[in-house]
Amino acid sequence: MRAIEVLGIEQARNWNVASLNEFRSFFGLTPHKSFNDISNDKQVAKSLEALYDHPDNVELYPGIVAENAQKKHVPGAGLCCSSTIIRCILSDAVTLVRGDRFLTVDWTPANVTNWGFNLVASDSSIAGGAVIYKLFMKAFPEYYTSSSAYAFFPFTIPSATKTILKDLDMENQFDYNRPHLIPKPISIDTWTGVSGVLGNASAFRVPCTILLLLFSHCH
Repeated sequence: MRAIEVLGIEQARNWNVASLNEFRSFFGLTPHKSFNDISNDKQVAKSLEALYDHPDNVELYPGIVAENAQKKHVPGAGLCCSSTIIRCILSDAVTLVRGDRFLTVDWTPANVTNWGFNLVASDSSIAGGAVIYKLFMKAFPEYYTSSSAYAFFPFTIPSATKTILKDLDMENQFDYNRPHLIPKPISIDTWTGVSGVLGNASAFRVPCTILLLLFSHCH
């Protein structure tokens, strides 16, 4: 990797890439005033000072690699890289969303029905407002349960998800088993079959909603 790192730095110099402080100023971040401000590691700070003499001279790539990592917040964001990198990632994400044609040109009442708007709408009471579970459950309807943690929180391993949800008192609301093929329900459409199922309560549990539906039809 050393050769790749060197080539990357040399290419940045050939392209006249902005320095670390110039880049931070462009994004509205405070420029580093000292080498210790860039890194709390004394050895790293001394090495930067020996190479660059002044914080304004620190190149972009070496600078963002040497910068202090952000403190971890639990529960909260897991982006624990340097402040410059985080600002770049979030700025890029916002730009992609604002300029995405599906969310600007195509996502209008002229092109999308009420059903379509509701389909992609976010509900804060479900998985904190995430909507990616809809994609997984519609693409693989026979593999995810209705409460699968793999579908609702796909970017976090289930053990970490369970720990976070436990702190939020929501641990028991989700299924942490790996997705697997769910057998299709067997349709019973004969009088004998229906009578046998309804008469065997120990083997077949009938959901309350179905019982209410049956009683409403009887009346």
